[in-house]
Amino acid sequence: MKVVGGFKSLNENINEEKKIKYQTEEQFNLFMSIVDDITWYCFFNFLFWHGLRIGEQRALKIKNVNLKEKYIIIKDNIAKNKNG
Repeated sequence: MKVVGGFKSLNENINEEKKIKYQTEEQFNLFMSIVDDITWYCFFNFLFWHGLRIGEQRALKIKNVNLKEKYIIIKDNIAKNKNG
């Protein structure tokens, strides 16, 4: 919230470098058209369509995936602190 401000703040008042950047579906499809490794293709595809943050996706474990009942539990996150 420090970057984008509260709900009453206008995005136009925020420094251009600090604005949250979103990728359109068209931009995503263009990017995916050059990804030729199946592992990275699946990673980015899942990330884009399910809205996970990278740290949430990196923290997924096989025990969080239930293929029989078709759900995934997102409960963990991997992040770096100031010291790496």
